[in-house]
Amino acid sequence: MLRTFAFASALLFAGTVEAYWQVAPYPELDRSRAAAEKYVDVQAALDDGYRPMFGCVAHASHGAMGVHYIHAGRLNDGTLVLEEPDTLMSEPQPDGSLKLVAIEHIVWEKDWPSRVPPTFLGQRMRRKTSVGHHQVVPFYEIHVWHWRDNPSWLFGDWNPAVMCAPGEITVGAASAP
Repeated sequence: MLRTFAFASALLFAGTVEAYWQVAPYPELDRSRAAAEKYVDVQAALDDGYRPMFGCVAHASHGAMGVHYIHAGRLNDGTLVLEEPDTLMSEPQPDGSLKLVAIEHIVWEKDWPSRVPPTFLGQRMRRKTSVGHHQVVPFYEIHVWHWRDNPSWLFGDWNPAVMCAPGEITVGAASAP
């Protein structure tokens, strides 16, 4: 009864189930954040094999994802490992530095043994065929906004609180979610 009341109260004040999960702690999120914390230092990410791709990816009305740093070995290993994000996303700062805002876990559709999309961190992963304007081989992905609150959702693709510099990659509504 108390658990049901707490859940209903969270929904009443937060507005959605997604917002409830955004504030509900659970060990997997803590482990995920702790494992990626070292990448707050961009040099540590580079030293571990992450490389920038795509520039800063933004959407005209949904916000941004930031600059993607992709680890090719992890991206192509066909696995989902909580402590090993495939991609790090950083937001450009006014002083030219980058601030880590999120991680992304990815598995290629061809490597997934089922027609049912994978579930990771309690969420069904989204199927993608493009990154911004770039067409890619189909894959499943999930973002986790550990270092920047996301008004849209902890696991949302786009974050309206993240900004790219003017002139960076911006995608239109047709390629949004």
